[in-house]
Amino acid sequence: MKRRAWWLYLCAGMGALVLWELVPSIKIGPVFNVIALSSPIAMVVAVKLWKPEVRWPWYLFALGQTFFVIGDVITYNYERFFGNELPFPSIGDVAYLAVYPCLIGGILILVHKRNPGRDRESFIDSLIVAVGFGVISWVFLMSPTAKAEDITLIQKLVSMAYPFFDLMLVTVVVRLAVGAGRRPPAFYLMAAAALCLLLTDSVYTWYGVQGLTYGQGGALEAGWAAFYLLWGAAALHPSMRNLSDRAPDPEVKLTRGRLIVLAVASLAAQFVRIVQLVRNEQSDLWVITVSTVTLFLLVVMRMSGLVRKLEEKHRVDARADVPWKA
Repeated sequence: MKRRAWWLYLCAGMGALVLWELVPSIKIGPVFNVIALSSPIAMVVAVKLWKPEVRWPWYLFALGQTFFVIGDVITYNYERFFGNELPFPSIGDVAYLAVYPCLIGGILILVHKRNPGRDRESFIDSLIVAVGFGVISWVFLMSPTAKAEDITLIQKLVSMAYPFFDLMLVTVVVRLAVGAGRRPPAFYLMAAAALCLLLTDSVYTWYGVQGLTYGQGGALEAGWAAFYLLWGAAALHPSMRNLSDRAPDPEVKLTRGRLIVLAVASLAAQFVRIVQLVRNEQSDLWVITVSTVTLFLLVVMRMSGLVRKLEEKHRVDARADVPWKA
């Protein structure tokens, strides 16, 4: 039964979310808060259940999720608690932003445990992804906010902090993914959770950039709930114990999937430029240009490393072919 706990938890959580979305009588903040609170509780239970060798990452994940729940409770009940409308930023935003250092710190601990030595290739690959998708985030989400004239400086900084930290979270997940070692099912559940958070936050930020108002209780709650539930399921999956296992083979392989991700990230800046041309816009050209140059240099560094390894392998093979002389 305990080996299926992750599946039972995920099904129960998704079922409760569907009911919350479809049944008006239970579509209230406290019910959603209970769904969210199940995630950090599941993580603490999972640590006791599976007893992983490295526990701190999971406690950090649980703390981060708890901050998220605190932010939800404040945001969904602000008028009830304080007697006026929810301002922006509010104390709830402080709790929301506190989530990211916990999640990022936990993942970096896992990265260090899996690959304790230097891993130049994986570091470069994660930088390529960060720069490639960072330019998309800047041009379409952060830059319009930075240039807005109808909001205060603190509102700009807080609004821009969300896509920035989402990008950092995805970057460290990519760093975990591209490093050497096995990627058990718990990793894929955790990566899916991070992706749900990135996409949902991006849509929410895009709403603000377009001058639209998003009301609580809409479809985006499904994305945030998926983030909660998938990360909780990752903790309950028995393979969570293997996420911190040291990679037996330190060699990083350039797989087809890895090449596709790197190719898409490398072309991201030019994709943004094409969109700008179609829209007849000339904004952020310096950002796009610098990103393109940076991506080119990172790809050159990556390819030079591959060439160097091939040359070393060729020299080793050549020495092996030379007959021994007395």
